[in-house]
Amino acid sequence: MKSMTRGMEMTRRIIHETAAYKVMEMDGMLIGHEKMHDVFTGDNRVLVHDIEANPGEEMQQGMDIIGASSMFKPGDPVAIKVNIGGGINGVLSSYTDPDLLSGIVNFLKDMGCKPFVCEADMRGHGITGTLLEKRGYLSWCKEHSIPFKNLSRGRTVRFHFLGIPRDIMLPEILLDPSVKIVSVAPPKHHWECGITCAQKNMYGAIANYKKSRFHRAFDLIDHVVAGAARVMKPTLSIIASKQLGAGLGPHFCIPINFHKAIFAPDMLACDLFCADMLGYPSNLVQYLTINLLGKPLKYKLMEGSSMIPQRTLDRIHAHAIPPSSVNLYKKTLFVQYFIPSWFQFHVYHHFEWFLTWLNHRFYQSRGDSSDAGSGN
Repeated sequence: MKSMTRGMEMTRRIIHETAAYKVMEMDGMLIGHEKMHDVFTGDNRVLVHDIEANPGEEMQQGMDIIGASSMFKPGDPVAIKVNIGGGINGVLSSYTDPDLLSGIVNFLKDMGCKPFVCEADMRGHGITGTLLEKRGYLSWCKEHSIPFKNLSRGRTVRFHFLGIPRDIMLPEILLDPSVKIVSVAPPKHHWECGITCAQKNMYGAIANYKKSRFHRAFDLIDHVVAGAARVMKPTLSIIASKQLGAGLGPHFCIPINFHKAIFAPDMLACDLFCADMLGYPSNLVQYLTINLLGKPLKYKLMEGSSMIPQRTLDRIHAHAIPPSSVNLYKKTLFVQYFIPSWFQFHVYHHFEWFLTWLNHRFYQSRGDSSDAGSGN
């Protein structure tokens, strides 16, 4: 009996454990379980910084002002989670602009950190060399000697979230407590979630490309976004773009000249600010309310933050998706998500050109030209 007990213990060991979760190896498989924990970090600061004259230097300045040097230490692996798969080719406001990453990686490298850029396969896109080339990441990573990791290709964890009835595959690398996460995404409206900013970006880190299944029930997507964000919680959230994607995001974006970067140590404070900026009621961003755990929270705009011109805010709010439309799209769009996942993954990306055309024909013309200033 003792020999059998020792054998059972040998097949089960803790790999990672934090206040938020535990990951165990069982017979060669990684199994994760979420613990009940407070999501808010206690730091409600939000910095708004201009990125117009020299984005690389200005992003580096923003890192310094927000106090990133106290969030990371020399030798830290730092995962820079970008939004690529959720964007459309030729619509820069729909995905993370690689040009805005230079200042971030330079700051981290100067600190002695080991940054890498990452994203996972999406329902309609594998993160392939072709996609990285289209989005401008292939040449950027080569120029800056930064590795790109596909989060769907490494070791994964079958993870059980609190309040979610199914296990979800997460990348083990983002559950390693030694790896710090920086979430870098463009600000957009979202037709099923209201807004897509800091927390929604971490949903894209789920390793399995079959993400359509999370859209098939009315509020399941909100719980999955909330769970992914609180378990793979960013050390720093950055919402930045030269043009903001207003309207029927995440795929159909009316470009509004923005030229701002929002830095926040806490993803909840970040999304609260972004909801106000995007003109969407924060109390109706369901994944945000889930992670607030019923507790009140206000963000604190840091002294010296850049002011977003009222004209810019007015234009953003004029194109904001109303909550009634979000509820309608949730009730009607779910039908498309029953199309077999293999078909979406292997076929949809061949027709991205059509979404590019739709954007340029019906949405880009309603916004600003890419060479115009921010209006400051």
